[in-house]
Amino acid sequence: MRILPALVAAAALAVLTGCSSLTPADLVAAPPSFSSDSPAPTPNPRAPSVSPSPVSPSPRSTRSLEGGKISVLAVGDSLAAGDGHDDVPTDPGSWRMYLQEPLEVTGGWWRDGALTQGMADYLDPATADALVVMGGTNDIIRGIPKQATLANIARIVGEVDVDLVAICAVPPWSGSPPASSALNAALAQQADQNGWIFVDPWAEYRSGDTWAAGGSPDGVHGSAAAYEAAGRAITEAVEDGLG
Repeated sequence: MRILPALVAAAALAVLTGCSSLTPADLVAAPPSFSSDSPAPTPNPRAPSVSPSPVSPSPRSTRSLEGGKISVLAVGDSLAAGDGHDDVPTDPGSWRMYLQEPLEVTGGWWRDGALTQGMADYLDPATADALVVMGGTNDIIRGIPKQATLANIARIVGEVDVDLVAICAVPPWSGSPPASSALNAALAQQADQNGWIFVDPWAEYRSGDTWAAGGSPDGVHGSAAAYEAAGRAITEAVEDGLG
């Protein structure tokens, strides 16, 4: 990955954290999820691996909610937060807010500024029909190697019991568009090797390695229209994946 000048990296980090009081340590292992009113989780005591290993998909079972709804565990950063839980003033929402029926978010973990390590450390074990993970933008900004991100993704998947795992592409980052594309290629390969599905929910607002017009207000987060398109794309991918 290309090393960015310190000034660009610092500016991008400021955009991500916005008015948040998060410290750098918080970005690695952030406090509890905003997903429920349950007591604050404790970090997973298992040390993160430096290289991912294949994870077998869970056996198919019937766990859908009443009325044919599909229960979803959502895991992510500020792109998943929104809904009053995002301290980034330029961020108008989240992909999670635009998931459509029959999907229903029943748990998971999300926090603005979170790294994939924090997601893996603080996600509680849970059961659902599907897991949707979108993480890695903050890893790129902090210069975390792709292999570490992939290892954290594998840890996230290992924490839950689901019928379907959906790994989402990260959106372009204006600080280093090629870095986002490189991570997405690695995520797609990891998904293929493990029997997960890979979806690019930003395709409608992606132009090569960069954002298309109207896709982002700050070069990091999606616009309201982009989030809506992302939610729609994830919904369709999960429905198709579950058959």
